[in-house]
Amino acid sequence: MHLLTSGLAARTVATFAILASLTVAAAAGKVDNSRLAPQDREDLKRVSQYLNTLPPLKGRFMQISVEPAGSSANSGGRTLHAKGTFYLKQPGRMRFEYDPPQKVLFIADGRFVTVEDKELESVNNYPLSDTPLYLLLKGDLDLVKDARITSIERTPGQLRVTARKDDDDGMAGQLTMTFAYPVLELRQWTVIDSQQTQTTVALRNVQKGVRLKPDLFRATDYDFEAWD
Repeated sequence: MHLLTSGLAARTVATFAILASLTVAAAAGKVDNSRLAPQDREDLKRVSQYLNTLPPLKGRFMQISVEPAGSSANSGGRTLHAKGTFYLKQPGRMRFEYDPPQKVLFIADGRFVTVEDKELESVNNYPLSDTPLYLLLKGDLDLVKDARITSIERTPGQLRVTARKDDDDGMAGQLTMTFAYPVLELRQWTVIDSQQTQTTVALRNVQKGVRLKPDLFRATDYDFEAWD
């Protein structure tokens, strides 16, 4: 995710498209996870159940984007940073508020994702089912069926699940979700897009079971003056 204010929304949406392609591949019957070991299948079922039953969450996030050399105007690649506050309520609702100087807001309301960017003077809406948030928020996730799993790694206290999409449609990419283990807790996710930009979103100071007002997940008519 590009973390210069002028490009943050565009990079985030591009990153979201990667996991969207993973879920589309599953719907098209392209997923084959038949070689998964029994322990892998069991852990994927546990992860699916965990994501499907998350209580309302509030916390902070840190975001790091690493661009490969030659991908930007300076041809040297960049490491870019941002942070902010997130809210999540299953099924289908999430809000990302980026701290200044970024002026970007993301709202998933259960049907659509709205991206507001003052610097670009733009508002864009995307069907939730066309974004990678869908995999986290759909509410009836089955990772064995919903994404092509390329690796499951277990280290002391940690489980990493990686899914990948390889295609010639420009949406090739990889998603890795990292959980505390064996007691599951989502810690972060990393997306590598078709341009080999690596974006990691790490969750911090997460509060569980919080009361979240419905207005947090309700996109309204965009008014540029409201940002001033």
